[in-house]
Formats: sequence, structure tokens, C-alpha cells
Amino acid sequence: MNKLSLFIFVLILFLWLPGATPAEQVFTSANETINLAITAVPGSGTGAEGAIEEAGRFCQEGMREYAAGNWPRAKDKFDIAIKMLAGLDEGSLEPAAQQEYNNLFGSVCQYQLRVRNLIYGFSVSVDDIGTEACPFPLVFNHKVEKWLQRYVTVDYEYFGKKLYESGKYYQMIKEIFKESGLPPELAYTAFVESGFNPYAYSRANAAGMWQFVAYTGSLYGLDRDHWVDERRDVEKSTKAAAEFLRSLYKQFGSWPLALAAYNGGPNRVAKAIKDQGTNNFWDLVLPAETTEFVPKIFATIMIARDPEAYGFTREFKDAHSFDSVQIDRCVNLSTVARCCSAPLEEIVGLNPELTRMCTPDNPGTYTLKIPAGSKETFYARFLALAENQRYLSKEEVARMKGYWITYTIKAGDSLGKIAKKFNTTIEKIRQWNPSVRKQKYLQIGSKLKVFQK
Repeated sequence: MNKLSLFIFVLILFLWLPGATPAEQVFTSANETINLAITAVPGSGTGAEGAIEEAGRFCQEGMREYAAGNWPRAKDKFDIAIKMLAGLDEGSLEPAAQQEYNNLFGSVCQYQLRVRNLIYGFSVSVDDIGTEACPFPLVFNHKVEKWLQRYVTVDYEYFGKKLYESGKYYQMIKEIFKESGLPPELAYTAFVESGFNPYAYSRANAAGMWQFVAYTGSLYGLDRDHWVDERRDVEKSTKAAAEFLRSLYKQFGSWPLALAAYNGGPNRVAKAIKDQGTNNFWDLVLPAETTEFVPKIFATIMIARDPEAYGFTREFKDAHSFDSVQIDRCVNLSTVARCCSAPLEEIVGLNPELTRMCTPDNPGTYTLKIPAGSKETFYARFLALAENQRYLSKEEVARMKGYWITYTIKAGDSLGKIAKKFNTTIEKIRQWNPSVRKQKYLQIGSKLKVFQK
């Protein structure tokens, strides 16, 4: 059993609780588990088995400190026990010893979670960034605990992967939020929204790392056209998200309500407050997705503050870095990649806002991101190309702008399915095909005109 499987198994076994367990009950059951672990390990005293026994004794000492109310000392004991257990090669254990290892690890993790709550309260405000008007207290309650436990159990592998990948964008987001006077931890809103994925696209047609729908994106300056969707531009969308979050905080006066409004819409949250007579987020009845959204963010922040305490690594992906060049016409990204001596996938990944694998055919110049340190090489090679090798021809641009196709209606088709297939809308299909407006049902074998971009 590898450490990941082990960690998931023991935390599911011991942490998946509907609510807080009374301290006396927890102490008694955990103490029995640890006594069993110490006495049942075959060959204890040497090697891995001896380490399990020693870790069990540290856990017992921690439990005594816990019961006496000496929580910092209890935390130190539990930390030592976890480090000892995590450093073992559990694959070398006999089956009986592996079971006791699992049980002991689970008890220690359970105590660590609770003692950290008692010490820190998970209500520590972050340093005020830029303004004293934006306190960001974290709350630890059963709703947050549910997601904290899920992230270190069922979603452990996914969460760890996304936590690692967060390093790519976190510093950039943090700087933008600092400039806007926002707490840096709000960066993890994007973790919950999209897993920091600029290509994320939802069933509600929200796009990008910050999951803007088209209307809200346009309100905050994110343009969309045939060539570009700025909801997928990591910097521009982050600036828009900062402005949006700031306005929501100003409107609602608390971060839980502001975050709920970010997810569910300010009108919905305002109506819930008015109808239910409370402005306490934790007491409001909201749609399920919005109700879970805020606890997810709080749980994510708690883990991100001290990932090792929850079994994750402090290793993060390298920060997003690039050079910028100015492009004045429509250039294929494969040409850019060759001129930079970079993989095409890297160029595409640096410019997720581009939707056509080329720079826009719009007036003026376009700022394109290329790998850091490649600007001189790019310009030298790009300018050495003949003009017809640098830029797409008028014919190629025209083809990329779109064309008409004829679609034959099949059994099981609906306008909604066809619209989704061709990335368009039902309204546009009706507009292109006036006869459809007069029909109650689609006719199998009939033809539809669809404009494809």
C-alpha cells in the first residue's frame, strides 16, 4: 500500500464524521486504538515496527497533553508521531503491522485536525493588504470541516495535483490582489472555481480561471470576439475578478456573502438576505452549489496555509513567466513556436485567450506571450521570414473567420444538442433557418444551415 492510498484509507476511516465528536469519546476510542497498535505490532522494538511503537507513545503523550488542555504541546507530540509514521516504508510491514499502522495513523491525523482548530481557531484574520476595510476571518465549523475532510480523503489526489499547479499563477494573482487591496488568500477562489484552469468551461457557459459568464465579463472589461476570449486571459480575468470581488465586498460587507454572490449572483444573495431576514451567510438558505462554495474556499485556504500538516507537499509548480512581443497581423501560432524554438503547446498555453490558433486579424498590434528569454530569438527569426511565411494569407484568414455547413437532422437530435455540437445557440439556428421557427418538431432527414467558425 503506497502512502497516498494509506493516507486516504486512514483518513476516510477516522475523519469522515458528520460533526465534532465529544472530546472524552474521542480520547477513549483513540487511546484504545493506540494501545492496540503498540501491543499488537509483531516484532516491535526494532525497525519499522519499533518506529510504529515509538510513534504510538508520542501520540499517547500528545493525548495526555490534549486532555489537560496543553494544546500547543499536544500538537508538537502529534507532529512528531506523524513525521515518524510518514517516513516509514510501510510496504515492508507484515499484514498485521500494516493494519495497526493504518489505525494509528488515522488516530494521529484525527487529533492533529482537532488540536489545530483549538489552537488557531481557524479565525485568524490575514494581514490587511492595502486597506483596513477588508478583514478576512476564516471560520471553522461543520460545513468547512466536511470539505476539509473530503480534500484530505476522497479528493486527496486531485487536490494535491491542483495545489501543486497553483504555484504557476498564485504569485501573479497575489500581486494583482495586493494592488486592489484584497486579501491574497482570495486567490484560492480560482482553485475552487476552476482548479486554476484558464480553459475551464461550465454548463452555465462560464469560462476561464475565474469562471465569468459573458455578460459579467463584459461588465468588467473582458472582450470576446471571433479571435479572442479574454475570460481565458489569466491576467486580464484576474484583474476583472479583483474588481468584481471588491465591488461585492463593498455591497455586502462580509467576505462569505461576497464570495457567495460571486458564485450565485449578487441579486440572488441580496434577495435571500431580504426574504430570510439575516445577513449571516451561515444561516442563509441558498442553492446547493453556492452553499458549498464558501466552505470549499475556506477549507482550501486552511490547507494551503500549511499543506504539510494535511499530508500535502510544499512543492509548487514554477511561477508563470514570459516575454511579450507585438504582432501586427494574423500569425499562426505554429510559426511563433518555430521562431521561438519552443513547443507549440507552450505557446498555446501562454496565450489561452486565443481561440483560433493564431493572433487576431484586428486593427492595431496584439501583445503575444512567448517563453521567457526568447524575445531576441523570436524577432531575429520572424523578421528574417518572407512576408508570406510570416502572416496568414487573406484566403486563410477568411477561412478561419467561418463558413456555412449543411447539417442533416438525425434521430434523437434537438436544437439544443445541435447548438452544443457546433458551439452556437438555439436562437442563431432559428435565425439561420426560418422554416424551423414554424415547426413544432424537427424532421429526421431535414437539412439545417449552420455557420461554423
